[in-house]
Amino acid sequence: LDVSNTGRGTAKDVVIEETLPAGIDFLDSKPSTSGDNPLTWKIGDLAPGRSRVVEYQAIAKQTAAEGDPV
Repeated sequence: LDVSNTGRGTAKDVVIEETLPAGIDFLDSKPSTSGDNPLTWKIGDLAPGRSRVVEYQAIAKQTAAEGDPV
């Protein structure tokens, strides 16, 4: 996930939220988060022209059976 401040002022107390669909389990992230759904990262203040990247790993609990829609 990449968040950028394209404005002229500082974005205060920036928070990124990501909701994982059913059947997907959270594994790890940088920066870290609790893993509760929705996933939440408190980025803090973001100056004009600056960006932050959040990387996370997730895994499917099961694979689709043959013939199931993907």
